[in-house]
Amino acid sequence: SYLGQTYSLMNDSKTASGYYEKSLALYKKSYGEKHPDIANAYNQLGILKLDQQNYEEALINFQKAIIANVPYPIPYFSSEDLKRNPTIKEYYNGNGLLYSLRYKAKSLESQYYGNTLKIDDLELALSCLHTCDSLIDDIRQNSSDESDKIALGEIANEVYEDAVRIAHAMSEVTFDARPLKEE
Repeated sequence: SYLGQTYSLMNDSKTASGYYEKSLALYKKSYGEKHPDIANAYNQLGILKLDQQNYEEALINFQKAIIANVPYPIPYFSSEDLKRNPTIKEYYNGNGLLYSLRYKAKSLESQYYGNTLKIDDLELALSCLHTCDSLIDDIRQNSSDESDKIALGEIANEVYEDAVRIAHAMSEVTFDARPLKEE
């Protein structure tokens, strides 16, 4: 995966993708289907696809990253349906899950502007950010390290900025369906 990151920094996405795929195969062989390292590999593949404006593939990878970061015992989240997000009860790595959800939202927003202009994309992006908000609260409550809380606060600000921007975009493309008052 480090080789993938190196090639990604050198803007060689094809070679980077190959190394991420190899690391993913090795992680799956070692850990099974669910592990934070597997989620990270899917996130890296998703970012490559997002950079290439391949929104559909990016979304699939971010959804797989989310699935890999939610453990088996609780309502087993394995939905590859992009419209679904897990309930925030248990997860392997909170920051990794937060990262996956944020990039899923970014991919949906980018897909809206770059491809579809479907309000459903913005609604789903906002739903992902709502799940991020719940996750941020959960991580904050379970964290005792002050520097972690400060870093989480910075991420929270970015999540809330994204949510406001998306909500504003949604307000611009929807209209008030109430009838106008007659004067």
